[in-house]
Amino acid sequence: MGASNERVRLAELCLALSLATDLGTGQPLAHGLGVCWVSLRVADALGLGPDDAATVYYTALLRFLGCTSDASDTAAMVGGDEVAFNAVMAPMLGADATQDARHFVSHVGVGLPWRRRVGLVARGLWIRAPSGAACPATARSRRGWRSASAWARP
Repeated sequence: MGASNERVRLAELCLALSLATDLGTGQPLAHGLGVCWVSLRVADALGLGPDDAATVYYTALLRFLGCTSDASDTAAMVGGDEVAFNAVMAPMLGADATQDARHFVSHVGVGLPWRRRVGLVARGLWIRAPSGAACPATARSRRGWRSASAWARP
């Protein structure tokens, strides 16, 4: 097999991982592909060469890879459906800490009994730290979130 066949397979694998990540993070299917397309148009406009464009391609497709690694922790923190929660929190990526906290509070534990919801909000605010990271796992590793095991406490 030639190198071009291996590259095509790697590209297809990354695309499949991107689609799975879209589903696992509550994004519309092919959201990552759309981001990749826009990123490649920007790379083209900047006149990047093939190697740099390939880096843009793989980075855009795999930017949230691993953000589903803490799905069970996130589900425990928000009182249920982590995919729906991630979808609601997606607009807050890059938001300032105040906007992020307001959005977080208004979406944690919606539909649960008020005492359970207050507990989830309090615990979630205690665990969270302003990070601007793309996913909870990244935020914890970059900015010292408190232990994810604290999310699972009753």
